[in-house]
Amino acid sequence: MRCIRQKPKSMKRRLTFVLFTMLCIGNIVAQNISGVVYDSKKEPLTGVSVMVKGSTKGTMTDLDGKFTISNLENASQATLVFNFIG
Repeated sequence: MRCIRQKPKSMKRRLTFVLFTMLCIGNIVAQNISGVVYDSKKEPLTGVSVMVKGSTKGTMTDLDGKFTISNLENASQATLVFNFIG
C-alpha cells in the first residue's frame, strides 16, 4: 500500500478556503437589525416592543430607546412591528 502525501502548501490553501467560505456564509445567514425609537418630541422611548412580523423574534427598547434583534435570516426583507402603551 502506497501512502500519498499532499504538499503542505496545498493543504494550507484548502483550509484557508474552507474557513473563508464558512465566515462568508455565517455573515450572510445571520444578520442583525438595530435602531433607536423616538417620540414626536425626539425623546427616546423606553420599553417599546419591537417584533419581526410573522415570527417570534423580538425585543424591547432600553433606557436610551435602542434595540437590536439578532440572527435574522432575511433582515433586509423583515417588517418590524412597534408597540407601546403609555
